[in-house]
Amino acid sequence: MRIRDEQGMMAIGVALMLIVVLSLFGGALWQYSMAELKRVERTEQDMQALFLARAGAEAVMGVWLDPEQRRPELPISLDPMYYSSAEGLFSSSIQPEDYLGVINVTIQKEDYLHDDEVTKVTVIESVATVGSITRTARLMTHPHRYGHDLAWYSDETGRIYQPTVPARSAPNELIVMRTNPQETGIFIGQNSVTGSSSNRRTIPFEAGHLVFESPLKLAKSTSNLHTSPSGNVDVALMAEVMFLQGLELAYMEGLLFSSDKNYSLVLKLPSGENRGQKGSEIRSNIAGGQVLSDEHLYGEVYFDSQPVVSEKFSGWVFLFWRGVDLDATYPLGLSNKAFYFRDGTRLDAKAIHEHVSGGNSAASYFDQMADAGLLLPILEEAQLNREELEEIQPFFWNQ
Repeated sequence: MRIRDEQGMMAIGVALMLIVVLSLFGGALWQYSMAELKRVERTEQDMQALFLARAGAEAVMGVWLDPEQRRPELPISLDPMYYSSAEGLFSSSIQPEDYLGVINVTIQKEDYLHDDEVTKVTVIESVATVGSITRTARLMTHPHRYGHDLAWYSDETGRIYQPTVPARSAPNELIVMRTNPQETGIFIGQNSVTGSSSNRRTIPFEAGHLVFESPLKLAKSTSNLHTSPSGNVDVALMAEVMFLQGLELAYMEGLLFSSDKNYSLVLKLPSGENRGQKGSEIRSNIAGGQVLSDEHLYGEVYFDSQPVVSEKFSGWVFLFWRGVDLDATYPLGLSNKAFYFRDGTRLDAKAIHEHVSGGNSAASYFDQMADAGLLLPILEEAQLNREELEEIQPFFWNQ
């Protein structure tokens, strides 16, 4: 009997031990499950907060990069933005009852070391909070690229290089056209184009926007014209908005067995969808001429919005013609003027020369272009600002 009693007591002890162990295991499992649920919840909130922070920064970047928008003085803190998970929309005026998180965005200038030089960059910092989790996303501007970075011309001499095949382009960027020293003109040289002089040849510069900080001197000098290409050569500026800092078109009649040299400018929109503005969109902003079709697409060109730093050219747009001495020049009267250009508009040096040689004024030539809907003067209040456009720099994620 005593043996059986002892066995029974052992069984009861084992059972009690199992109950205790199972209770402890169940408690540990419950705590682990709760911790895992919290971890999953925090991970989800972390991802949501990061999504909202990046979305907020990208939304502000989209407005900042719009050249039609007036950018405020920096630094600036924007009103909080709320994201409604039910509607999938952002709101900055009303706090939705079911909002997922709140986003606070600031825009400021910061010092940035680039190519051993300290430069100012624009920083968009977006801080999003979802539940107890806060995430930060930072977009920072990168200094503009130059035309010589795309192998369009030599930054030292200004000579335009022969276009590559396919030509290098930056249809979504603002490209600055500058030489070193800055007053050196960008020009057509001996090897800038190839092919027969009997065909019209084109040198394309394609970007989202083009800002010239150096003059575009298609002829450059007498010595250059002795060796530069004969025939019709077009420099095609392909951009939605372009600012010129001095322009020289060039026409020289051929002598004896030599061909004419006709260096002209073509104004075009860059490739891609939703480029330019329709005629119906600019009609109320023109100061003269007429829009012949609401479906025609237009870009904007600004001639010498700031004075040219040069004694010889001093803020004028010039046309060279006749002879190799290049002493005969005359202004086109486009200084500090802004125009809508119809896609594909050509400023043909030979055509302008023949018009003026016929006893007409250069101004009447551009009046005809306005009447044809090719080059339409922009009302002053609708014009863009060079400095504001240069503020539009490409952004990249800094955090």
